[in-house]
Amino acid sequence: MSARYEIIRDFSGNCHFELRSGASLPLLTGGNRTTLALCRGSIASARIICDAPLEDIRGYTGAATGVLKFPKYRFERMPSGRYTFSLWAKNGKRLAVGPACGTVSAALDALAAARREARYAPVSERIGGV
Repeated sequence: MSARYEIIRDFSGNCHFELRSGASLPLLTGGNRTTLALCRGSIASARIICDAPLEDIRGYTGAATGVLKFPKYRFERMPSGRYTFSLWAKNGKRLAVGPACGTVSAALDALAAARREARYAPVSERIGGV
């Protein structure tokens, strides 16, 4: 798989990153950042902590885990009934979220792909959200 990070900057200067698979499917989406440097810093953090453990308090993936220390991935069920995961940084803030998946196994597959690809994926930029 040839995943890549895309930095998407809007015309107001805000930006966010997306880690996309080789098939251009989203694996992780970072929150809005006010500068390009902050966005690149978020990518650097994601690369460093991409192999963090998975916290599943409700036991959706099998046996429930306790509350884990940061950094970590947190597995969640959305109000819509779909499943997702989020990557939490060492400072306790959510860094990125995974895609909304219809099944637990699809969400776990997306998580495995994100863990596998996040460390070495190259970065490209899109200006204006185009």
